[in-house]
Amino acid sequence: GIHKELKEDLQVWLSFLLGDPHYRSFLDLKETAGDVIGLYTDASGSADKGFGCYFRQTGEWIGEQWPTGFIKIPGVNPSICYLELYAVTVAIVQWGHVLANRRVVLDCDNQSAIAIVNSGTTSCRHCLRLLKMITRVCMEHNITVRLQYIRSEDNTIADAISRLNFEFVSQQDSTAHRLPPPECLWPVSKISWIT
Repeated sequence: GIHKELKEDLQVWLSFLLGDPHYRSFLDLKETAGDVIGLYTDASGSADKGFGCYFRQTGEWIGEQWPTGFIKIPGVNPSICYLELYAVTVAIVQWGHVLANRRVVLDCDNQSAIAIVNSGTTSCRHCLRLLKMITRVCMEHNITVRLQYIRSEDNTIADAISRLNFEFVSQQDSTAHRLPPPECLWPVSKISWIT
């Protein structure tokens, strides 16, 4: 029979192709630079820290501490690439509707996560789950997304959020307001990388 994950992939494509054509158009596939939109993400590999996303355009941010025990499971700790890709996934799921019908460039300070999103592939099955979520949101909202590298020292707000320094956000952007993570991604166990 067909492998379970292949069935899931085929179901995504079937849903997409049979969807209402009025809500979907394909972007012109000519290569363009895309809009740098001021959407920043970061994740910390420390058990007492978490992840952060900051969208300058909307003045919104998301940040949470990793659940107790999430980082410290002997022998199966998530890689920093997975954690950074998780933050990118949260951002795209949360703000996909705002990014609809655009080519966008997001800022990320993890080269491995950048390579995964920009190539659209990974050999890590845990990261692949996140990449599939990103792909599905991009298909649903007609988004072409590319990540670009930002130095950690230039990623100050998302970095502060991932370190749970929420006061720094209001010091840098007094109008910014916090949102909860998308329900499909939080708590992080909903997309557990262990199973």
